[in-house]
Amino acid sequence: MEIKINITKVDLLKAQLALLFKVKITYIYFLIIFGLTCAFTIDGIESFGLSIWLISNFISAVAGFIFLIAISIVIQLLTASVSKGYIGEMLYRIDDEGFYEKTLGTETMTVWSSIEKIYQTNGAVYIRINANRFHMIPQRAFSSSEEFTSFAKTLIQKLEG
Repeated sequence: MEIKINITKVDLLKAQLALLFKVKITYIYFLIIFGLTCAFTIDGIESFGLSIWLISNFISAVAGFIFLIAISIVIQLLTASVSKGYIGEMLYRIDDEGFYEKTLGTETMTVWSSIEKIYQTNGAVYIRINANRFHMIPQRAFSSSEEFTSFAKTLIQKLEG
């Protein structure tokens, strides 16, 4: 099965937001930010009491986390280019060997055993290669929602099988 699609920066933004809470690293980053916030304000326990101190540090960590995620997304969107293979015309193929991807900047074949997970949302299928690498296939690449669902099921069957 072969799919051609033009991936845009809007697709990248949607992918970032869709996958934000699906990967463990998100929670690890938040805990690190929360831990650092607590470490740098440890003397505030005596002034404010433990519960107020924890709540204020939690709120600060959430704000810091949102800020860092926003900066990360902006940087990715600004640096994404066709030549790097992040946006532009993509060719995807699934067969018995694995998942094939070809762009202007890259060409890869990932064997099924190297794929960590497949996520399906209402708008796309995400193929997770590792913690930092995903392939995204938007639903608009298909002529119908049934074709999209069939493609996602085929991917999952290949991964499990």
